[in-house]
Amino acid sequence: MNKDFDHYMKNGLLAFLGITAVFGLLIYSYMDSHELTFKEMIKEDVVQLANKVPDMVEDVTDQTESLVNNTSGDSLLTIHEENSFDIVSNFEIHSSTEDILFVSEERDDILVIFDRKLPDTDKYDLTYSASSTKDTIRIKSDLDIKGYYSNKHYKGSITIYVPVDYHCDILTIESDISPRTLSLPDHVNSLKAQVAFGSIDIDVTTPLDLLDLSINAGDLNFTTTQPVDTIKASVDTGNLNFQLSETARFVEIDNDLGAITANILISPTDLNVNCSVGDVTLIFNEPILSLDADVDLGDLTIQTASEDDGLVYYNVDLGDMDSRLSTTSDKQNANIHLDMNVGSIAIK
Repeated sequence: MNKDFDHYMKNGLLAFLGITAVFGLLIYSYMDSHELTFKEMIKEDVVQLANKVPDMVEDVTDQTESLVNNTSGDSLLTIHEENSFDIVSNFEIHSSTEDILFVSEERDDILVIFDRKLPDTDKYDLTYSASSTKDTIRIKSDLDIKGYYSNKHYKGSITIYVPVDYHCDILTIESDISPRTLSLPDHVNSLKAQVAFGSIDIDVTTPLDLLDLSINAGDLNFTTTQPVDTIKASVDTGNLNFQLSETARFVEIDNDLGAITANILISPTDLNVNCSVGDVTLIFNEPILSLDADVDLGDLTIQTASEDDGLVYYNVDLGDMDSRLSTTSDKQNANIHLDMNVGSIAIK
């Protein structure tokens, strides 16, 4: 009996070692045919994974929206609440899944209307509140789901009616799942928006002192057609795409896992780009004033304007560097600073 067991174990071990050897030969053959080192091969696989992450996030987001926005079987409740406030300059809005809309009309106060449908069950708990201090209106929608699953879709909205000439100083928006519809006041000085799941798509059509956007999982897309003093945009997992069509003094872009793509019609005074895993593509339509880019794992491609004669300081740990611009070893004299861990840099 023991001999039979030993025999089977021996054959099993030999088969395992054989499969491992074949797998190793396949890996070596692939690396040899593509002239890759082991570290470069890892980089190639991880970047491909990073490029697939946004699609994975979108699938998860769709399933999450289905969970928190739908119901099956239970009767339907409707919440409608209206609150009027004196005019103040700031808004703090926390939404669960609701659309957020600012509407300008002839009035001398601010009206907040909350509309929401939800199932009549204790497993789906929604709380809503709206209050005001001397300078801030606070609106909060919290959703707590306890083991509730659904297959029907229904919506909610936070609609804010403001005077025609209303100027908002600071608008802060936090959302558990990105609003399907987001409309902003006609005049706002600082906009801060943070989303847990979903995508953010914002067109900046009013001058801003600050644009601060962040998302945990999903794509972030924004464009500016008016001057913005300071821009901060960050993504944990997903793609980050933006276009600068007007002046900006300071721009900071961060992405942990996913690609960064930028179309820069007017160069900002100071541009900082950081990407942990993913490819970065920056297209400049006029000379670069100041650029600091740091990529851990991925390729960095910079398309420069034909009249650009900038000076580049770079550091590449593992990868290639190809630049049409002049390079220097003196960091202090360069207006373009590039740092690459694993990947290639191409300046065209």
